[in-house]
Amino acid sequence: MPAPTLRTESLFQLTCPMFLQQTPQGTGLLVDFWFFSHLSDRIAATVGQLLPIVWMGAFVIPSFAGAGVSGASQYMGARQLERVVPAYMMNIVCTAVMGLVFAACLHGFASDIGRWMGLPPELDAIGTTYLSTMSFYFIFLGVLVAYAAVLS
Repeated sequence: MPAPTLRTESLFQLTCPMFLQQTPQGTGLLVDFWFFSHLSDRIAATVGQLLPIVWMGAFVIPSFAGAGVSGASQYMGARQLERVVPAYMMNIVCTAVMGLVFAACLHGFASDIGRWMGLPPELDAIGTTYLSTMSFYFIFLGVLVAYAAVLS
């Protein structure tokens, strides 16, 4: 097996693809909030109150994927290349499962989360619909960020 060569790209060349991938992902949820504000102030307020719950998954799952890839990077640095692909695959599986579990919990507790956060019953119905719908996003997010972390 030939020895790996050291890459010497600039920091901008290394981070630009990651920045371009993370920007639409992070702003997508803000676009939801902006869109709902055009429907009704009550809907926007409900979504705004529930955004921390949604953002918890939207920021924890990608951080988990990035941390998993760092393990594979350490194997690369230690020249234990036979362990790199299994580390990547385990990261993809674990991150996808994490997204699936978060989606299942969000969907399963959608009717309770608004009540726990103090939403009145009429807004809790809106919140339940929003969280139930948004829960499916995290199934795809887990797989997306896992592959994006590997490609980055």
